[in-house]
Amino acid sequence: MKLMMRNYKLERLLAGETFETSEKGNSMSPLITSGQKHLLAPVNWEDCEPNDIVYCKVNGRFYTHLVKSKNTMRGLLIGNNQGRINGWTKQVFGKVIKVLSLALLLSSCTGNQYDGLILVDPETGTQYMLDHSVGDTYFVKRGQMRVINSDTTFVFSND
Repeated sequence: MKLMMRNYKLERLLAGETFETSEKGNSMSPLITSGQKHLLAPVNWEDCEPNDIVYCKVNGRFYTHLVKSKNTMRGLLIGNNQGRINGWTKQVFGKVIKVLSLALLLSSCTGNQYDGLILVDPETGTQYMLDHSVGDTYFVKRGQMRVINSDTTFVFSND
């Protein structure tokens, strides 16, 4: 008996839902880094163009990869951002409509593991002090703090 895992992304896209998700791996770096959140919306392959990032099925596997080329007979040529080509498909279910920016952890202050962390939005350079968190939602307040180097990253969105 073969056990089949549910594909929640596929189910949600087929239901017409737009939602926030993330992927593990570096095949799309630097466009989308491992664990970076992005918004995925339902789409038909005909509405996609080269350089769009899509959620699709190619040769039996699901990918969030780039559209490399488009052909009315063959569909979309899919590949990652590191030069690998997955193949042609018309099984395209979603399109990345927004990549949420990563905030870099710059400084750690006293307090519990969340309070006092300093985040910076790399797109604007704005610094934010982490006030508290509930689950994986982080609440911030503005603060000016001394920068300390770190390679830890948090997902950040000001939407």
